[in-house]
Amino acid sequence: MGAVYKVVDRNRKNFFAAMKVEHELSEGGVLKLEVHLLQKMQKMKGAMKLYDSGNRRRYCFMVITLCDKDLMTLRREYGGRPFSESTTLRIAISTLHAIKQLHEIGYIHRDIKPGNFMIGKFGRDRRTVYLIDFGDFSGNVSKGKKRKTSGMVRSFVGRDENGRLAIKKPRSGIQLFRGTPRYCSLNAHYGKEQGRVDDLWCWLHTIIELRTVLPWWHLTNEKEIIVAKEKCSPEDLLECAAGLKRVNGSFLDPYEWERPDEDACTALSISEKPKTDGGNFSEAKLAIKIYPFASAAVFKQNILKL
Repeated sequence: MGAVYKVVDRNRKNFFAAMKVEHELSEGGVLKLEVHLLQKMQKMKGAMKLYDSGNRRRYCFMVITLCDKDLMTLRREYGGRPFSESTTLRIAISTLHAIKQLHEIGYIHRDIKPGNFMIGKFGRDRRTVYLIDFGDFSGNVSKGKKRKTSGMVRSFVGRDENGRLAIKKPRSGIQLFRGTPRYCSLNAHYGKEQGRVDDLWCWLHTIIELRTVLPWWHLTNEKEIIVAKEKCSPEDLLECAAGLKRVNGSFLDPYEWERPDEDACTALSISEKPKTDGGNFSEAKLAIKIYPFASAAVFKQNILKL
C-alpha cells in the first residue's frame, strides 16, 4: 500500500513537491523501480525531478516534482469536449518526448494512456507533460540482482555475448497481457512481446481520443475491441480525428524491435501559422517557444545507439 502527499520545503519559500510513500520494503517494490528510472533521467531536459529518496524502518519514500491533473481529468473538466487541434498537437509533442525519455534509458512503459500523463503544477512546468505510473517491474534493477515480476514497465536492453548493449530478443510463446485494452497495440492483444513501437501505438490512440473519439470507444469486450482495431488502418484512425490526418503515421509501420522514428515531425504539423502577438520572433524560435520540445535535435538524439 502507498500514498502521495503534498509537501513543502521549510528552507525554500513557496517550494512544493510530492512525496510518495510505500510500505512495501521488499527488494522488488514499485517505488524502488521508480527511483531507479528517475535517477537515470535526471539529466534529461523536461524530466520529472527526483529531490530525495530513502528508506525508513517501516516505509520507503521519494520526493518528486509536484504535478497537477492528468490529461483524462482535464478532458472531463473541459466538459468532455475535444481539445483544439493546436492544443492536441502541443500535447502530442510533449507526450511523445516523455515516452522517448523512457525509451532512451532502455525501458518501455506498456500502459500509455491519457490518465498516465500529468502536467506540471507551477510556472513553466505547466507547459510540461510528465509520464507517470511505471507500475511494477520486469527486468534488472541492479547489477547481479535480477527479478522477474508481472509488471508493466520492462527493460528491452541487455548485453550480447561481447558485453555490448543490445536489444533483447523477443521471448517465445504467448506473453501475459500488459496494458489497457482501449489504448494498447494489436501486438499486446495477440500476446506478442511488446517493443517501443507498441508504446507509440498507445500514444497514437491517446492523442486521437483527446481530439475526438476512438472508433471502439463504446466497446468494453476485448474481443470486440480487437476486431475493431483489425478493421481500422492507421490512415482510418487519423482520418477520424479532424486535423490529425496531417500527422505522419509512417513511424507506426509494423516493425517491432527496430528503433521507432520518434521525430517531432510526426506531430508538429498544424493548419495555421502561430500568432506572434507583435513579438519579433523568427518562425523557428517561435516554434520552440510554443512547443518546448519541438527541436529536431531533441528528437533525433539517440543515447543508447540502438
